[in-house]
Amino acid sequence: MILFKQCEEQLLIFQDLLKNVNAELYIKPSIYLHNATIGQHSRHIIEMVLCMYKGYETEEIDYINRTRNLKFENDIKFAESSIKELIQQLYKPNKNLSVKLSEPNNPNFELVNSNYYREVLYNTDHITHHLALIKVALIEFNVPIENRFFGVAYSTIQYKTNQ
Repeated sequence: MILFKQCEEQLLIFQDLLKNVNAELYIKPSIYLHNATIGQHSRHIIEMVLCMYKGYETEEIDYINRTRNLKFENDIKFAESSIKELIQQLYKPNKNLSVKLSEPNNPNFELVNSNYYREVLYNTDHITHHLALIKVALIEFNVPIENRFFGVAYSTIQYKTNQ
């Protein structure tokens, strides 16, 4: 299924990046990302996918109140090894899910109907978005980017390929 293939490709691109970035750059603040680090963006990517998997089991995804694990942010090897597990868990049958929405400092929440396939699509786009942000830091740190489609949306790749 194209949906899973695209998500897995983004995770593999992400994993390859972590293999090629040293631990020092992983935690180095980027001035162009308001002092965020590659590690912080990595943590965010991993936790959002983990949140989707947890929500698959409970049938309710709460991206807002997810667990934040700073080990993903500070330990590049831990983050890299977790991506293998994310890929292994990706392929699941579709099922209906709810996504929890809330506002800061407001205990009330709403549930929005969704399904697993829709959330995989969301996370694929979300990974691509954060890889594009990481690309900004890589350029700032003078790290060569081998994959010309790193951090580029599939629709853009298709458009550029068909020109």
